[in-house]
Amino acid sequence: MRKKAAALLFCLFIGSFASADLIISLPKVSGRESKYVEIGASPQVVVLYKNPSLRDVAVSEAEIFLSYDPSFIDYVISVKNSNPDNLYEAGLDIFTPGEILYKLESSAAKWNPIKVPAGKVVELATITFHVDQTAAHSKWVTLIDWSPTTPSRVFYKTSDVTGTHLKAPPVYLERSASPAFKGLSRAISSNSLGVSNVGNTVILDWRTPGEGAFDRTKYHNGKLSFRVFRKTADTSWVELSTEPLHIPEEDPGSRDPYLGNVEGEDYVFQDGPGTGAPSEMDPLDDGKIYYYKVTAVDDTSPDPNEASTVAELDVVPLDQTPPGEVSELTATPDDNQITLGWKNPEDADLGGIVIVKNEGAPVGRGDLGRAQSAYPYENGPEYSVGDEPFGPGNGRIIEITPQEDLDASIVMNEFVDYDARNGKVYSYKVFTYDRAIDYSPRETGRNYSDGVMISRTAGIPPQPVSNFIAAPGFAPGEITLSWNNSPDAFYGGVLLRYTTDDALKFAALRDERAGELAEVVPMSTFPGDAESITLSFLSGRNYYFKAFAYNYTDEELDPYSTESMAGHLFSAGQTAAISLP
Repeated sequence: MRKKAAALLFCLFIGSFASADLIISLPKVSGRESKYVEIGASPQVVVLYKNPSLRDVAVSEAEIFLSYDPSFIDYVISVKNSNPDNLYEAGLDIFTPGEILYKLESSAAKWNPIKVPAGKVVELATITFHVDQTAAHSKWVTLIDWSPTTPSRVFYKTSDVTGTHLKAPPVYLERSASPAFKGLSRAISSNSLGVSNVGNTVILDWRTPGEGAFDRTKYHNGKLSFRVFRKTADTSWVELSTEPLHIPEEDPGSRDPYLGNVEGEDYVFQDGPGTGAPSEMDPLDDGKIYYYKVTAVDDTSPDPNEASTVAELDVVPLDQTPPGEVSELTATPDDNQITLGWKNPEDADLGGIVIVKNEGAPVGRGDLGRAQSAYPYENGPEYSVGDEPFGPGNGRIIEITPQEDLDASIVMNEFVDYDARNGKVYSYKVFTYDRAIDYSPRETGRNYSDGVMISRTAGIPPQPVSNFIAAPGFAPGEITLSWNNSPDAFYGGVLLRYTTDDALKFAALRDERAGELAEVVPMSTFPGDAESITLSFLSGRNYYFKAFAYNYTDEELDPYSTESMAGHLFSAGQTAAISLP
């Protein structure tokens, strides 16, 4: 009993496959099969071959004969070979109204038939056609079917492997109607999206394009065309876009292949500089109200349908994005001065630089402000030299470049702080800001960056003393040290250190903090003049001296104070030696 049931199921299984060898698919609209086709649309059908047997089949030739009603289909756009690596087009006739002839064959020079595994389906050809926009609608029809006079066949060499033909499925022909489109979902200043730009730009967003039927979209990729409009309180609607992507009267045959909208920009539009908007409205004014709407256009032709009821949104373009930070910031000390240097960012709206300075501690945290994002959309704060934006003791503004509509390429990139005192540690924070232009086109500006900080001690080491000599004094144990002062005007004096280590000698005096202190001798004459000092030491030893010139500061050098030593800068040590008997 089980064997008979199994045999019956097997026969039914084979029979179900054998009844569907050659197949015409439902029309594909927007790449998806649909039972509903709108008049004026350009759908596709696919001719398929299904292998119903239990063994693999090879196809080396196909003859496809189709028919259609010219009162429904007024133009066959194209027939495409689905397997160009296996078969070549040996015949094509799409110019006889009501008929389609298409032949595929294997090349004798390149024998490569299509292999169709048992129970599998392969595509043979895709037919793209246009439904007459004046055709009768609201009825079930068969758009493309098998030819009633000439049968379609599939061969492997001389063997007919066609099987049966499945009748083409009927479709419901709909009237031409507008897309279902809700319009804009968002209109916003692009800076509010975190996009760094010059300002004067708006991002329009309709990422959810609506719920229109498939046949109301682009036939190949499911995308509608869109038209973007803008107005102000003083102007009428002006179209900004070049949509739809084909003109209404365009022959649908010239749209094969249709490339569609730009990937990644299908449902987003940026309004402002560089968009090709009318010159009298381009660029936008920051702080001014603009109104936008977007309409959707379907792919029916020759007369596309356009959504008429769409949302209108208003937006105020506002630049709240500061320019980029300065880079490669350096602080080069000199005598009672520090020179700052940097590389400016490449932002086109760079307005200038603000420098905040603090002595002995870092500049306070925070930025200097932004333009206001709410009415009356005012510019960011304006400062003056001497202001303390972070409170007393947290830094004072020492430089602001002119807040004018300058070319960003000429904004200064160097500043010399002549108010730095030798030995003092200074912190600097360099901020960038964008232009604030209060005439058309208006730009809301003075958005300040977070700032870049650097610290440096003012002053440089003087040149060494010269002619440094150690000689016996007049009394036992006395040593007279003499030298010529450093020639630099900022020379403050000399630090004398010594050692009696006969193994290391001068190596024991590696810097101004090594060895034993002999004396600190502030300059009492003039730079370059001769100076000397006589000191007493124990007899019977060898003495090795080094003289370190140091720079002048407001505080005398205290060799026992770490802070004082750190506040002075020292030259390389000059050496002298003597032996006391």
